[in-house]
Amino acid sequence: RLVQALNNPAAASGPDPVRLIFLDEWTQLHDAVRAAAQRGMLGARALEFMSFISAGDALFALDQAAPALGVRISAADLRRLAHIMAPTATADPLQFNYGEDRDMKKLFSVPEPPTSHHPIEEENIPPSTPALSPNPTNASAPTPSPSPGTSSGLFPFPRSTGLGIRLLSLLSPREADAAEDTGGSQISRLQDVADRLYRQVVTEENAEAYRRDMAMLLNLSAAYQLSQTTASPANALDTDNGRVYVTLVMSTAWQESCWRQFVMDGAHIRWLESATGDIGLMQVNKHVWRGFYDIDRLKWDVLYNAGAGCEILARMIQYASMSQAKFDPVLISSHLARSAYAGYNGGPGACNRWRRRREPPPLKQIDSSFLEKYRAVETGTQIDILSCARSWSH
Repeated sequence: RLVQALNNPAAASGPDPVRLIFLDEWTQLHDAVRAAAQRGMLGARALEFMSFISAGDALFALDQAAPALGVRISAADLRRLAHIMAPTATADPLQFNYGEDRDMKKLFSVPEPPTSHHPIEEENIPPSTPALSPNPTNASAPTPSPSPGTSSGLFPFPRSTGLGIRLLSLLSPREADAAEDTGGSQISRLQDVADRLYRQVVTEENAEAYRRDMAMLLNLSAAYQLSQTTASPANALDTDNGRVYVTLVMSTAWQESCWRQFVMDGAHIRWLESATGDIGLMQVNKHVWRGFYDIDRLKWDVLYNAGAGCEILARMIQYASMSQAKFDPVLISSHLARSAYAGYNGGPGACNRWRRRREPPPLKQIDSSFLEKYRAVETGTQIDILSCARSWSH
């Protein structure tokens, strides 16, 4: 919203969009910082954080209490507020950049996604020779169906209690064991699959092998995320919601990118990016998640991109589960998935937008399209990546 407001200044007679964004978001930031303080996460900087929050509260209260006096939040006010957190900084405290902010990640408990073996690429490197699944049996993929839209045998998942869903039908016993492991072998397995997808653009020639490897990457990334999030006794993924989560990951990647990380730009390879700054396989938005993730890795590292998307979806399914009982006393898995995806697409506040009778047509179309893909994945229908890519309109 801030980027849009800065790119499209309001008319002189209209409301200041920066002020409105501050008023909308301040309460949430205030609550997040105070919660972090209560958990003892602010360390030696606790006083600075509390001073920052107190000053912001005063600015917020002054804006609300004195409209008749013409007192309004300005850019200068925000710079003074930022100076509290960095009193010795000489640069513009409101400077915009895409750098990773490790302190912010710690504050919001955002872990580092797994990374591949490869360094970050340069944009002008031509595509490499395909190296997808030299031995198809190693990918443990079933025989592909003869035509798009038919069952591939990848789904449905076996029903189980707890996190038994990690024993996915896509995986061989050996690979399922790797998915069960929360240590190095699980990361190693992810990296092996990512190696096969390194700078790969899907084509008619490699489509089947590409689909198998991408299905493997998404399955293992979801399984890894489940293994990382089950420690909390209050975690929504501790139950059969794990089955919903894995299907959600697969269908979200279908909806967002047609299972693609890279595309051709003339004679060179480039990461997939939408007009609104959504990047790669999981279309992680570089504006919304600025500071939380390494933008260059989101672009060039398919494993990192998959991991970031899985982390965000895990948070969204948690948000969705909090409101589920209000609407569905008995759990309806597709409803939970629809709410989680709506949150992924539009932010946590959008989780239940699809339930509205008068949902705006563009959003209704997005949510309905996702539901079609979710049900397709749930019933074992495989994605036709090339057909999907031809109709991709992000």
